Amino acid sequence: MLAKLEDFKEFRYLANLFTEPAITLFLRNMSVAEEQTISFVCKASGSPMPKFTWYRDNKRIKAVNRQRYEIKPMPHGSVLRIEPVKARRDSGKFTCEAENDYGDKVQTSAFLHVYPVDQKDIPQGYPRITVNPKLKSIEKGRNAIMKCEAEAPGIYNQEPIQIEWFKDKIPVDLTDPRLTKVDPGYLQIHNSMESDHGRYECVASNSKGVAYSFAAMLYVKVRRVPPHFTMPPKNVEISPYTNVNLTCVAVGSPMPKVKFRAGPIELTPEDEEHIGTNTLVLINVTESKNYTCVASSELGNIEHVVQVKVKGKAIVIESKNFMCCFI
Repeated sequence: MLAKLEDFKEFRYLANLFTEPAITLFLRNMSVAEEQTISFVCKASGSPMPKFTWYRDNKRIKAVNRQRYEIKPMPHGSVLRIEPVKARRDSGKFTCEAENDYGDKVQTSAFLHVYPVDQKDIPQGYPRITVNPKLKSIEKGRNAIMKCEAEAPGIYNQEPIQIEWFKDKIPVDLTDPRLTKVDPGYLQIHNSMESDHGRYECVASNSKGVAYSFAAMLYVKVRRVPPHFTMPPKNVEISPYTNVNLTCVAVGSPMPKVKFRAGPIELTPEDEEHIGTNTLVLINVTESKNYTCVASSELGNIEHVVQVKVKGKAIVIESKNFMCCFI
């Protein structure tokens, strides 16, 4: 009976570990002018992570064989991008299918309507980008704003235009607290990181259609500064059997590792990593000696030599009752 109970617990554990796929972001119907760009975004949950397959009018899309079609993986999802869109070839029903080894396949579908390039009656109110994002170069840790504005020409009382952002053809993850969208549709990046480096574009959409901006690069520069000492250890003169602390501080970008040595002998253990600062503790010093502080990073190494000088000479007198040290 005990064995059966354990088997049941293991079964429940495995049942919780594996889950069937479920669509978490459904496709939506879209309209676009011919020769423009469109992206369908699909997301699904499940364990193991679902695999995604795309279909147009129930025929599987193999992006490797299509120059205009591109399938981009993203966390928990997939993006189907068509660029440029062709009216006769791309209008139709698109389907995203998610599956894993645990449950049944799940699907979400939507229709794409393409306004022909020679069609003069593209509806009034079709969105148009008026301010495109521009190339920016910022230092890591700084804030940045990518600008985007759009309008719906021909409409007196414009319906709201939704602005979305894509980075490297994948939707920007606004769950990241560093990234916020501010009116009228700007993307604000706080405390920029190297991962923010990329190609950004905004997408304006309303009930009439979708319009993509020109893409703009955001370069995040990592400040690179060779190591230099801000507080090198100072020469000291002491009496015999005195304790001494030698502190060495260095900075740079990236921050350097700091260690000590005496001649060729390393005094900082290999398994200890001191970033930016290190203190060498000397106990009961009896002789003068030079010590070297070394600060190193991928941009180079620097050294500073400090002298610990012992005044006079230590003499040790021993007797049966006591031991004393003097100069």
